Amino acid sequence: MEYRVKWEIDIEADSQEEAVKEALKIQRDTNSIATVFEVTSINNDRKVIDLTYNVEYCVICERNEVDENSPILKGIGKVCHDCCNRWVKDNYEENL
Repeated sequence: MEYRVKWEIDIEADSQEEAVKEALKIQRDTNSIATVFEVTSINNDRKVIDLTYNVEYCVICERNEVDENSPILKGIGKVCHDCCNRWVKDNYEENL
């Protein structure tokens, strides 16, 4: 299966090239804690994974941890219960 993997970081630098060089340096550092990635499958299922702590995060808020009991929103991915409740309220309760 094919996946799109994203890694983002905010960097202050004097130029775009310097920012890229600094990001690459951080990414290649074996002691770096910049290990959070967003992964999307061809089915558009998203996950936010922190390899340092082997933790998966909610794809909406990217703060709350999720596990095998967390809800999965089709086309969005695994979400925390707080975001799921907000999503249901925003997308369904207004139509009741």
